[in-house]
Amino acid sequence: MYHYLFQPQKKQVYRGAITIWDTPHLSVLGSQFGYIRNALSNIEDKHDGVGFQLTELTYSNSDEIAYNASINKNHPDIMIHQIGSKNISTQYIMKNATLMEELNSLYTIPALRQSSQKVSVCPFYNIYVLIINKDLFSETGVSLPSKHFTSKSFTEALNQLHQENKTKKRFNSIDMDISKNSFPYIPFLCNAKKTDKKLLSQLISIMQQEKTLGRDSNDTYYDFIHGKTAIYAGTLQDVNRLIRQQKKDTIFSYQVMFYPYENTPTVFLQQPVRYDILVSNNKNKNQFLKSFARYLLSRQNQQDTEILGLLPSVEYSSIQFKKYPYLKNFLYKEENDYYIPGTKSYEKYQFLGEQMINAALSKNK
Repeated sequence: MYHYLFQPQKKQVYRGAITIWDTPHLSVLGSQFGYIRNALSNIEDKHDGVGFQLTELTYSNSDEIAYNASINKNHPDIMIHQIGSKNISTQYIMKNATLMEELNSLYTIPALRQSSQKVSVCPFYNIYVLIINKDLFSETGVSLPSKHFTSKSFTEALNQLHQENKTKKRFNSIDMDISKNSFPYIPFLCNAKKTDKKLLSQLISIMQQEKTLGRDSNDTYYDFIHGKTAIYAGTLQDVNRLIRQQKKDTIFSYQVMFYPYENTPTVFLQQPVRYDILVSNNKNKNQFLKSFARYLLSRQNQQDTEILGLLPSVEYSSIQFKKYPYLKNFLYKEENDYYIPGTKSYEKYQFLGEQMINAALSKNK
């Protein structure tokens, strides 16, 4: 296994500008580009004469702008692979089978490895989780499991919450954002590697009765952040929202948990973030760009994923998560089942979930 620490070359062979285009990746404390700026600063400190020019893609048509840039001969050197639901062109992405073999050997989750020779790096990833409002559970007398929910205990808890809610509507039993590119309902369909529609059907029915299914995402987030939702199905990024809010005002105590499972957790990833390395006519620049790709998976940079409140793609033993220890619970374990977007198994659940959600929404009209 390769272990990289990004060391300055004894004889620096490239001096000049490196252009990088990136989309916002909201950190725990709210900085939109804090992670990538930190990485670029670390590299610049070790390489005199190399300067990064960061283009921040925050426009409504960023996907179109980025795609057009990726097919231009004067393309950026490094680009985020996906903007919204659109990928950049692979036309000018560097090809290097040896480098990709090195990078693939580092990924902790096998599903992150790529068969392509085109140089693309995934430095961190996000997963779907349940965020439990412990105060609402306590107030309603509903018990939280000591370790994790099973399908049965989750169903029982949800029914109890819903019954409590029927007498006086004062909170949401369960809620989730189902807007574009958000699929928190998918993990409810997978039970011990088998498709099971019962749990999602129950959630849909309760959300219909409580009039939360398909509502505006701003309303969903408002209730969640302000302690009006007992169970929120979201991602680690949503935990970050709570942490930022709690720094302003302590609202409620919470717990982050896996989705219900019987023996081992089923983990669904959001679309992994990848940085593509685009080829240059300058051989020395290409050598530097390959070093940059290695740096993204280095111990130093992987430790910095904690800035994002997300999970490192390479789990070095020195990564302790001292600031946000809850992340330790979600580190990769070989016995867990992992599903990654773009695979047939993931798309099967995504298609079924969308069908069920859309059918329910059409009945509401």
